Amino acid sequence: MNLKEDVARERFPEAWEKRDKILSFKSHGYSAAEIAAKLEMSIHTVKYHLSGNVRKQNKAYNQKRRKVYKMAMIELSGGGCVNCGYSKHPCSLEFHHVDESTKNFAMSANGATPSDKKLWEEFHKVILLCRNCHCEVHQGDLSVDMTVQINIRENLNLDRDSVLLKWKAVL
Repeated sequence: MNLKEDVARERFPEAWEKRDKILSFKSHGYSAAEIAAKLEMSIHTVKYHLSGNVRKQNKAYNQKRRKVYKMAMIELSGGGCVNCGYSKHPCSLEFHHVDESTKNFAMSANGATPSDKKLWEEFHKVILLCRNCHCEVHQGDLSVDMTVQINIRENLNLDRDSVLLKWKAVL
């Protein structure tokens, strides 16, 4: 065991006890269905604990998903900063909520994985800015208007689903 696992065992003893029981049954040759029946838990819970790298797979999937959505949203927003036009690298482009009171979540929050529907609802409340312009907006040195972004999106006339499919194929 490592230090992280020790800390996790202390914080969530019931979960680790469940995991240990499942692994014990598995080491004695029981199938996932048999373990689920014996321990009176769902087959999904048993499979989750038996698959040691599930968390890594989920993390990789979510990282790719966030990247696909960011690239699609950048393309649907015109591909660059609405203020200065910067478009060299997507890591330097950020989404800014023009009206903070309508903000349900941060588009770029680390690890956030909202549903597709929630992402697209939030997408219509933001404009695309480069990091420099975004900082200037928050410092009060630059003001931005949502109508510029709306006009860009309408003039592009891109289909959301086709853009998403393109980026899913690329990444």
